[in-house]
Order: sequence, then structure tokens, then C-alpha cells
Amino acid sequence: MKKLFITVAAAAMIFTSCKKYEVSEEINLESLPTVAIKGTVYAVLDETVSAAEYQFAPQGTVVRVSIPYEAYDIHNTSNGFYVKTTTIDSNGNYEIDVPVVSRGVEATVSFTDFTYNVKTQNGVGQEIMVLKHFNCPDRVVAGLGAGQAEGDYIEIDAIYGANAVDPNENALVPTKTVTVSGKMEYYSKVDNACNEINEKDVPAGTKVMAIITLSDPNSYRMHQVTQTVTIGASGVYEIQVPMADRCVATIDLYAEEYWTVAFDTPACGGSTSTNQLWRFELVSAISAYDTPIPQTKKNFFFNRKNYVTDL
Repeated sequence: MKKLFITVAAAAMIFTSCKKYEVSEEINLESLPTVAIKGTVYAVLDETVSAAEYQFAPQGTVVRVSIPYEAYDIHNTSNGFYVKTTTIDSNGNYEIDVPVVSRGVEATVSFTDFTYNVKTQNGVGQEIMVLKHFNCPDRVVAGLGAGQAEGDYIEIDAIYGANAVDPNENALVPTKTVTVSGKMEYYSKVDNACNEINEKDVPAGTKVMAIITLSDPNSYRMHQVTQTVTIGASGVYEIQVPMADRCVATIDLYAEEYWTVAFDTPACGGSTSTNQLWRFELVSAISAYDTPIPQTKKNFFFNRKNYVTDL
């Protein structure tokens, strides 16, 4: 156990050694300086101890940082977001390095909900375990990177609160799993008519974030879990989806990668170079149902989004 301290601190240094970008330039996020967001996350997981003390949030709980692409490039009209995730360690700590520009970016830090068997007491003083659902409000960091140098950080500690709704009545408990699998690909060329062609397998080891929401249409109960899916050889992926009788699971998929695209004509975007580095994005979803023949096969394509640079 550890007492809660909430701090927001950053070294006030200038990006003296960092490249200055004009607003008209295309920005390669991988070339930008980074600032870390880190902290310790707590929750009341044992109600039999002093109310002034907290426990660390469970190891593996996901923390996500999202930044709109227009924060890096004001000409970006994709309405997309740069997203990066990490997990809380055994001491409740997390740390995420995010790219920034000298004028600063606005970052939203999100803490994923979780359920936990909380130690408490009943009406006659007996210790019992009660399953509770925890959530934590998002934190918005304005001006991240403004007046900071490469390697600086801000510290954001947080504490989860338990929902007022009794989770024993409303939580949906999975009873089995359904395997959803398929291939993930992307188009590596563009022809003279600007059609994307020459599909390729997404490289092995690519990470995809899957947010799985299991719901019961009859009772409105839900269960949510976040998984990191690692793409295997030949672009093959596999997701183990929690399932319950007569329920449906929605799987939201998010990923971002950078690949080289070969152009046969400069009229299709980018510049006049034959080989160009582009940002590819996967933002898609699939549903799995508890039926005699559940939908378990689905292929996905990463979409070419933004030109980065010539190679």
C-alpha cells in the first residue's frame, strides 16, 4: 500500500537542438523529439484498510495516449489520431513517450476500465470479496512539448473510482471463447489510374490493439477487455474473443504503421518520387456472435493515409 500523491511536473527547457518545422512541411512523426507522460495509478482494492491509503491499480491495465494529427500538421484533414498504449506494471507505474512539436500538442490520457474482486466487510464484520467495476476520467494535457526538451517528462498520477452500479447485477461474465482469425494486408503500389494494387502481407510482429466489448442485447449487461494482437507470418492474426450464451462481441481494431509505396504516376499524391514512405492506418471493427456457426474469419486492409517522405 502507498499513500496517493498527485503531481504534474515538467522541466522548463527549450528544444534548442530540435528541428524546427514550418506548418507547410510534411512531418515524419518518427523524426520528432519525444516527451514522456508517466505516473503511478491507484485504486481502492481493499476496503478493510484506512481510507487514506490506496493500492496500485492492477498490473496489465491499459493506459492510452491519443493526439489529433492536426496537432502536428494543421493542414491534416483526416480527423485521425496518433495513438500509443502501454500497460501498468506491478508497482502501478506507466510511461509513454510521445512525439511533440515546439508549439506543443494536446494529448488525452485514457485509463481503461477494469473489474476486480475487492476485499471488504459485510454487515456483521466478516471479510468478503465483492466484484466491482472501476473507471478513471481521461486527463487532457495541453501544450505538451512547448518549452520542453527531448527526454523531458510530465508526471500524472491518477486514482480509479468504483461505479455506483452493483457489478454483481450488471457485469456480464464470459463463459467461453470464440477465435476470430484471418489475414491483414496492405496495397504496396498505385497504377496509372490511381488504383491501389499489389497487396502485401502486413509484416510479422506488427501490433494491433483490439478493444472487445461483449454485450447481452436482452439485459444490457456488458464486459470489455483490451488485447494486443501480434501479427504472425503471412499476415495472419488470431483473436481470442470472450463470449457468453446469446451474446454478441464487437471488436474494434486500431493500428498505425509506415510502409514504402511504389507509384507509377505522381498524380496520385505525394511527390514525384517513385518510392515514397506513407503512413498506413487500421481503424476497423468486426462482430462475433454466439451462434451455431459464429463469424470467425475476416481479412483486413491497412489504409494508406498520409505521405511522409521520398526514399
